[in-house]
Amino acid sequence: MDWLLDRVLDWLLDWMLGQIVENSSLGAFVVEESFSDLKFADDAIPQVSYASTAPELSDNNRYDFFSRVVPPDSYQAQTMLDIVKALGWNYVSTLASEGNYGESGVDAFIQISREAGSTALSRVNVSFFLSSVSGGVCIAQSVKIPREPTDGEFDKIVKRLMETSNARGVIIFANEDDIRQVLEAAKRANLTGHFLFVGSDSWGAKSSPVTELEDVAEGAVTILPKRASIDGFDQYFMSRSLENNRRNIWFAEFWEDDFRCKLTRPGIKLDPDKKKCTGEERIGRDSSYEQEGKVQFVIDAVYAVAHALHNMHQDLCRGSYGVCSNMDPVEGRLLLNYIRTVTFNGEKTHTHLQLFFEDQGHTVWRNMRPVCFSVGIEEENQLSRQLTVLLANQIYIS
Repeated sequence: MDWLLDRVLDWLLDWMLGQIVENSSLGAFVVEESFSDLKFADDAIPQVSYASTAPELSDNNRYDFFSRVVPPDSYQAQTMLDIVKALGWNYVSTLASEGNYGESGVDAFIQISREAGSTALSRVNVSFFLSSVSGGVCIAQSVKIPREPTDGEFDKIVKRLMETSNARGVIIFANEDDIRQVLEAAKRANLTGHFLFVGSDSWGAKSSPVTELEDVAEGAVTILPKRASIDGFDQYFMSRSLENNRRNIWFAEFWEDDFRCKLTRPGIKLDPDKKKCTGEERIGRDSSYEQEGKVQFVIDAVYAVAHALHNMHQDLCRGSYGVCSNMDPVEGRLLLNYIRTVTFNGEKTHTHLQLFFEDQGHTVWRNMRPVCFSVGIEEENQLSRQLTVLLANQIYIS
């Protein structure tokens, strides 16, 4: 592997705390300081995201320099509809956190449900979508969680969902805090076991929304992009310390948060309520550690840019070391073309399929996989296997 690819992959190791692309649905997409030695001829800088899932980012007229290695929410919505059909449901409600992620996800689900054979009917300010052909799913009502909920807001939301109590299935695109408060409100209302949730990747395999609320969440099916743990990353990250990771400007802040201690800094008074960091703490030994689920996608994003730069360098600077005059400055549109034409084996795909970009800037090959919440492990494995078989032949563009 040549010098450029080696260097870009080395920069990846700082990702956990200094991310290439901000982790948000519509968040900042720009690949940042890793390429600070490259100059662009104009403002047309290609962007590759490992976490931005908003459907509107597929609009090449507005976001023509944007690419991503994760599925847009529209494909999550399709997967969720497939799960609803696989479970034999035809009457559900939707619940969304206010904002782009939640509202776009629910809108996509409703649109796909309509396309599967639904027509709209309005009654008492509640939208009903009644199936007109086989395969359609009826939407009892769509409820939105306010961005800044008032006291008692979640109790009102649960009460509203009970207005159509026969719609026990709830499609939920919400942040984990909102999910937890919905479950808590359902428990306060003595509705444990009433609602059956199908949740998006914001719930995924996270335990925080359901801790001590497992009885309310039982039966939920959540989805997330198929992913795998990356060998070697845990050993690397757990070996990081204040001494050997000084180049990462966010690491000290992470250290304080992870070990719940305070580092002494010149001119800053130590909080008496917090213990002083010794610097001898160790990740995974003195704190809990689990590999962040997006590591795989970050690696894929870095590889996409690295391979594109490598191929561009091979074509424009053959025989030269470093950035030659043909790449100084870099033409953004040309680099985008190289990014969109890269092909490589993605990290831990457990498949012989290669990762490549299609016209809308999504990578092709990723599957969505179901995660099932149930008391019995055997029940969970059986349901997960059933859903996986039902969805196995469907490859979702991501």
